[in-house]
Amino acid sequence: MMSGFIYPVLSHWVWSEHGWLTSFTNDPLLGNGFIDFAGSGVVHVTGGISGFVGAKIVGKRRGRYDKRLEKIGIFKPQDVNAMALGTLILWFTWYGFNCGSTTKLSDNQFSVAGRVAVCTTLAGAISGATTLMITRYLDKEWNLPNTLNGLLGGLVGVTAPCAFIEPWAALIIGLLSGALYYVSSKLLVRIRVDDPLEVTCVHGVCGAWGTIAVGIFAKTEYIEDVLGFETDHGGVIYGGIQQLAVQCLGLVVILAWAGLWTTIIFYFLKQIKWLRVSKEHDQAALQKKMNDYEREQQLFHISKNQNIGDGPMEVQINDETSSSTTVSESDNIPVNGNNGIPMNNVTSTSSSYGISDDTTSGVAIFSDTTSSSFSSS
Repeated sequence: MMSGFIYPVLSHWVWSEHGWLTSFTNDPLLGNGFIDFAGSGVVHVTGGISGFVGAKIVGKRRGRYDKRLEKIGIFKPQDVNAMALGTLILWFTWYGFNCGSTTKLSDNQFSVAGRVAVCTTLAGAISGATTLMITRYLDKEWNLPNTLNGLLGGLVGVTAPCAFIEPWAALIIGLLSGALYYVSSKLLVRIRVDDPLEVTCVHGVCGAWGTIAVGIFAKTEYIEDVLGFETDHGGVIYGGIQQLAVQCLGLVVILAWAGLWTTIIFYFLKQIKWLRVSKEHDQAALQKKMNDYEREQQLFHISKNQNIGDGPMEVQINDETSSSTTVSESDNIPVNGNNGIPMNNVTSTSSSYGISDDTTSGVAIFSDTTSSSFSSS
């Protein structure tokens, strides 16, 4: 449905000479029509709103917002090296994505492609650096996964305006993209929408910002170079609001179209039980994460308070599978040790955990019936 129906309709509206939002016609809407050079709106906002709707309807992973599991990093990214490599590869291929949208190098488009490459580089770099410093200042940590996502947010944000702006504008767009990514990622956690890849933040929020940025920073001269017709309508800083108005209109249309259809699709899949794994698989996945953490503690002795021995283990997890229910969290287990890990004695001779689920109270219980333990005594 996404590639066969939702995307094609939006692409037709924006990039076809017969589309009602298009710039490629003799009489574009509000002067220039809706401008989206390489897809901040058509591609990224569509993906972002679809990801948000999907995450909301699917619901959160079991135990996702339990404070104790967060403190021991159960849901943090597992392979940061692969994330970094993938991000750098994606950044490199972004030049083909953005510069290639000129479609040719003749008729002065060679200089357009060069400007696109410069703006793409600047926005991605400054966005990643902005996210890095915000995270360091506010969260008191150097967070590489956040930095990588912030970098991608900058690339997403500059994708629509990259052919129409000066390099200094690309720096502003990248800086705000990094900040918007950080704020939106915190907001998702606060409203309990479990978006593991943060598609909503990187593609949805930053894509929306990039779409609007065209209406603020687009230079009239560059619009003429790219679109091939004379115009008096540029961004707000060049003395006009018409372009900003049509950009906002196009953004609302994209959000409404993609959001409506993905809601219908995801809701239907949920009703026929094709959308989510069984409760047993969900529990088994979380059990495996707990086992992996246990083995890591045995091998590396992260905490000075950690000993190897025998003892009972019980960790109570407050969890509700319904994404529409408010999650209440108790914090009865004392927290101490390094990195806020709950322990006085972390003991283990076995990594076999049993997981039971109290369906009447909405509480999942992790317990080891053999000898492994996190003990608060």
